[in-house]
Amino acid sequence: MKYYKYSQLVKEYNVSDRTVRNWVEASLKGKVDLKLHEAKGRYYVANSVANNAILESLADHGKKYRNSRSSKSVEPNRSFYETYSPDQVVDIINSLEKNHELPWDYTYFGNSAEYWDEYLMELHAAKNGNVITNSIETLKLNYAYLDALIEKYDHVNVVNVCVGNNIAIHDLLSRIKASGKLNRFIAADISKDMLDVAGRNIDRWFSGSVKMERCLIDIKRQSLGLITTDSNVSTGENTVNIFILAAAVIANFDSQQRVLENLNASMSKDDILITTDKRDTPQSRSFFDFNTKNDTSMIGFRRKDLLDKLGVEDSFYDVIQEFNESLRRKILRIVLKVDLTLNFEVLGKRKEVYFEKGTSIMMWFAHSPTDAEFVKILENSGLELLMSAQSLDQELMLTISKPRVSQSTSRNPI
Repeated sequence: MKYYKYSQLVKEYNVSDRTVRNWVEASLKGKVDLKLHEAKGRYYVANSVANNAILESLADHGKKYRNSRSSKSVEPNRSFYETYSPDQVVDIINSLEKNHELPWDYTYFGNSAEYWDEYLMELHAAKNGNVITNSIETLKLNYAYLDALIEKYDHVNVVNVCVGNNIAIHDLLSRIKASGKLNRFIAADISKDMLDVAGRNIDRWFSGSVKMERCLIDIKRQSLGLITTDSNVSTGENTVNIFILAAAVIANFDSQQRVLENLNASMSKDDILITTDKRDTPQSRSFFDFNTKNDTSMIGFRRKDLLDKLGVEDSFYDVIQEFNESLRRKILRIVLKVDLTLNFEVLGKRKEVYFEKGTSIMMWFAHSPTDAEFVKILENSGLELLMSAQSLDQELMLTISKPRVSQSTSRNPI
């Protein structure tokens, strides 16, 4: 018999997990006519036409009798609509409705980009190993290998994907520039504000001698296309592109394979991809610090800033930080202490998004695959691992890979 998982009902009917459990308990007591399915001592709601009609009625009844004392209705402020385009607002609404999630990449917009710059600079200045210092250190330890890979090329294009503030690739970029091989530096990100911060840093560090080209793109959904194609044939024929996903940003994508496939689609057969990622260790599982010394909130300024823009006050939610063993994810979520209605206006139309008290909304997550699992993801994305290395404290893994070329196309025709 087909049946619904609790999480499916939570998303489908926009209710809390506790409400679904109440429906099941009421059915077991004969108070509701839902047909249940038992599996390993647990009861689930059967997926049937009759049950679907009852579920609709139960969900509507719950919304009709909301407790006004614990119900809040809010509207995003002007800053929200100034920060995000109509398409992005629709994406945020859809993510909230379908997945009970606020997309993490939208927390790099507006003032949050400046905050992220401050945070990454604090990590860079720290003496203890962290995702920034470890990324830089591990790259330096493997410069000889990278030098050997690019030795035969006259020119190098560097493509920094999900730029942060560029600090993680500053030393590598300086090294390639000093070699006389740097041709183009391209920064790709979903946030124009983050690109502005990253570009400002490049101008400050290199005093105008390195020009940062900008590519506004959502790498979750798009490949980079032909942005690395060089119109100058004299520098294009013997040029290699180095794509970089630094500072463990790959861990934050729901589908790491899709992102890597999009990058692979943007690469020629000789191009190189460098990634750094936190390894699955007790230390990495417990680390949830996203704050500068000026911010001590559990949720971090960027996520709080987005919630503030939505009109969601601190008193409306509790913050939960956890490591989910079955999903192998670090998770940061909020649990609503009130019934909450978000009232959006997009393209001249009103849109209401309602959440029951007790609903969890995902704010951030990070995958924690084992080293072998991540290598498998690379392979499944059509990439060939050339080398991997660990930081000295064994908290970070660096990989260098290239597109896998089939034997049939790599051989000379007879």
